[in-house]
Amino acid sequence: MRSDVRIVLLSLLLLIQRELLAEIANEKQKQNENQVDGADAKLPPAKQDNVEAPKNKVGEKSGNRIIKPLNERKKIKPPTYNVPVNEVYRNEKIWSYVDSPQNLIPIPRAPTPTFGQVVPKPQVWYKDDTFYEVLPTFSISVSGPSNYILKKAISRYQRLTNNCSRLSTYSRFFAPRSTSNTIDEDLRTASKANIKFVPKTKITHLYGPAASEFALFPPCPNQKLHSFAIECLQIAVKSLGNFWPSAEMNESYSLLVNPEGVKIIAKEVWGAIRALETFSQLLWCSPTGSSIFINQTFISDFPTFSHRGLHLDTARHFISKRNILVNLEAMAFSKFNVFHWHLVDDQSFPFASKTFPELYKEAAYHPKMIYTHEDIKEIIEFARVRGIRVIPEFDIPGHTRSWAYSHPELFAKCYETDYDSPYYGGLDPTKEETLDLLVKFFKEIIELFPESYLHMGFDEVEFSCLETNPHIQNYLSDHQLQTSIDAIKLFTVKLLNSIQAFAKKSSMTGGRKFIFWQEAFESGLKLPNNSVIHLWKDLSWTPGYFGFPSIISKGWYLDSYFWPSEWITYYENNLFPKQDLDDIFDTNKSNSVIGGEACMWNEWQSDETVIQRIWPVVCAIAERLWNYKSPDTDEFAPRLEEMRCRLLRRGVRVGVTSGPGMCPLPPNADINPPRVFLDEYADDSFLATRKNANCLDSDATNLFIFFGIVLFAFGYIFSRLNLFSRFHRVLKRFSFGILRYGTSKSRLFQFRRVTGLVLPVCFFVFMGLLLLFSANVSRTGSNPSP
Repeated sequence: MRSDVRIVLLSLLLLIQRELLAEIANEKQKQNENQVDGADAKLPPAKQDNVEAPKNKVGEKSGNRIIKPLNERKKIKPPTYNVPVNEVYRNEKIWSYVDSPQNLIPIPRAPTPTFGQVVPKPQVWYKDDTFYEVLPTFSISVSGPSNYILKKAISRYQRLTNNCSRLSTYSRFFAPRSTSNTIDEDLRTASKANIKFVPKTKITHLYGPAASEFALFPPCPNQKLHSFAIECLQIAVKSLGNFWPSAEMNESYSLLVNPEGVKIIAKEVWGAIRALETFSQLLWCSPTGSSIFINQTFISDFPTFSHRGLHLDTARHFISKRNILVNLEAMAFSKFNVFHWHLVDDQSFPFASKTFPELYKEAAYHPKMIYTHEDIKEIIEFARVRGIRVIPEFDIPGHTRSWAYSHPELFAKCYETDYDSPYYGGLDPTKEETLDLLVKFFKEIIELFPESYLHMGFDEVEFSCLETNPHIQNYLSDHQLQTSIDAIKLFTVKLLNSIQAFAKKSSMTGGRKFIFWQEAFESGLKLPNNSVIHLWKDLSWTPGYFGFPSIISKGWYLDSYFWPSEWITYYENNLFPKQDLDDIFDTNKSNSVIGGEACMWNEWQSDETVIQRIWPVVCAIAERLWNYKSPDTDEFAPRLEEMRCRLLRRGVRVGVTSGPGMCPLPPNADINPPRVFLDEYADDSFLATRKNANCLDSDATNLFIFFGIVLFAFGYIFSRLNLFSRFHRVLKRFSFGILRYGTSKSRLFQFRRVTGLVLPVCFFVFMGLLLLFSANVSRTGSNPSP
């Protein structure tokens, strides 16, 4: 009897358990239907790399769903949602919500920003779902040689990455709603499990050739104490290279993230700077901003093009030095390495020339709207420590109307019928005075700008005015020349030879190489063999046929776009549009395309709007110049949104790229725009002008110690050789009128006694200054707290 009762009770319990399990399964199914992204609840970030950006074509993936053709959507009963669908898709250049065919008006919506993704995209990038927590006390150190540039970079990125205010944030879009309240704790738990259980050799086979180099790094000092998080980054630079960025600098690097820490190997310091920027973009924060994480990663990276430039016009509208520095900072974030500075033009002459001060005094918009030598040195130094070259452009012989305010005698007047008019053309190439002024002017430029390249302009020259001038016609007749173009050819040869002769005597980089706009090549000017042609119009011209390397700006004019979403056109721009010219543009040949530039002409932009106009649209060009592969617009769009948010967090007031949206922020974050990165985190010497641009970039402390040793070695040798006795007659005459004070001792003895008192005083003063300077260096060069 009792056994029968037990059997019945057990059967009832099994039946109840089965019903409960069925009910739980139904609840889970409903929850999965309500999840928009379908991400895994246990490891939310693990699904990020699998969330592909929506495609613009039907039948392709959008997020984790397939966008069906309209006729198929009507036949399939959609799942029931209790919230609107958050998926977006692209139709040409417009992103919108996925919606019902009955809703004819699309609802614009930008793609959701990614997190921990890199712009520009590295050449070789292996990243898996395993991620680790990064300690707030994270440190950056150098294993091997270092210099001032690398120390400054470490100081910047240490401050940039030590809290979540400047980093990407994990978006709740990627997390299931059922776990949104516990996502921070889930992330920390998963990261500790990854450190403890994930094999260290999980991705070793991916970086096999570099494994032996990564193994040479010593372990992090406190890694055993913090076994569940990463606490250090180590950098090894094989060669410090030159102290100035150049066209030949090596920007390649390798980066490894595993449970043992983060390791960077670079051939030169410039590659280490690019690697630090990549590392800062790999970091991402939990939704509340309480923790920092990084995925297990291996990157082997290098730029496709050595010339990756941004052109800025500061003559049509004056651009403040502050905005130029902000622009340079953003360029470093995007791995640009050339700042093409269009200083003067027809409208104004803001360059404060010391050789010809009347130029800016007569033609600057305002006495304060100028760039002094000190301003320019500061900008050059600011760019140098970020691996950015500053190439100045002083466009001649056209675009020179502002020069005529102070030197009208150097310009060719335009003639209408038989009388002259009050209008001027460009510089008169037939006058010796014109050549003399330009030679002296460019000597000043060469001494001020250490860059080996000089942009000479030579675009949009008005030849019609020259043809009407009787003085020029007489010159052509006297020299047996046919047209005014021939006069400019002769003028160009004389000018370039004079500039080159002076440049070869300079102590920095020797001779100069010249860059010319496309018209100089089209006009048949006799250009030096090492010149570079800047193409901005029709790419059917092939300077490579004649051995000239090219820079491409065709299709990359930032002043011409109407909608910000036209970054797609920039991103898909083809630098090699002629299929039959592949042999000419072979990237392995010296006469090929060496890079490109985005051009920001400021006829319609001012100091108040130029930063928003440039950024973040130009990031699309930065990616193509760094990694020139077949563009995948839908994959890049969410990364561009993250880059936009990243720039905003770093204080760059950027514009919009792809429509309505927002940047993921912690719940209690300050929604006001943050201060510019260079403002908040600059140390005392951050914006300081280096007084001597040609000085050796060595550690100043080592120089103090070296000269101290030399001083005492000299004193020791001086005393050992008894040079005081050898020159006592000279000293006696010297001390007769200077060191006389009432005593019976000899004047030589008096001199020795005074010397014995002075030398210790000098020694202690020297040591005090050395200690004071060393303390100051330790404060500015170490890893400071926020």
